[in-house]
Amino acid sequence: MLFNRLQSFSDVLPFFYKLAFVLKEVITIKANFVLNSIMMILTEKESFADAVYDIVRRIPPGRATSYGAIAKAIGYPNFSRMVGAVLGKDVSSLGIPAHRVVNSQGVLSGRLAFVTPTKMQELLEEEGVIVVDNKIRHWKKVFWNPIEEILLD
Repeated sequence: MLFNRLQSFSDVLPFFYKLAFVLKEVITIKANFVLNSIMMILTEKESFADAVYDIVRRIPPGRATSYGAIAKAIGYPNFSRMVGAVLGKDVSSLGIPAHRVVNSQGVLSGRLAFVTPTKMQELLEEEGVIVVDNKIRHWKKVFWNPIEEILLD
């Protein structure tokens, strides 16, 4: 074991200094991420939601995108779960086609946020999207990349 190889207290001290330094770096990185997340939530929550809604409104019928693609497109690449939280509310009354947003594999992961567990699939199928076992068939063809598609507008 490590401690059996250490000969004296002077051998232990550098090890603990290195360990403390590494732990400090890890804690600092995690703390900064959490702090940035909290600041975003407190100061930009409404504009974040508006940006999500703007992207989702642009998804054409018969196409779908992912939470992560939307997060990247609005400048928050690590906030795909936050995109999901925004769309997890009842947004159909706002004219937001949330049924066109799925996870990165094409799975209808947000289906339980709809009126019934099958409503999301029904809406997609009405637009010609084939769904099998809660997953979009031919996902790569159906996928709408907002970064590429919006630039072409």
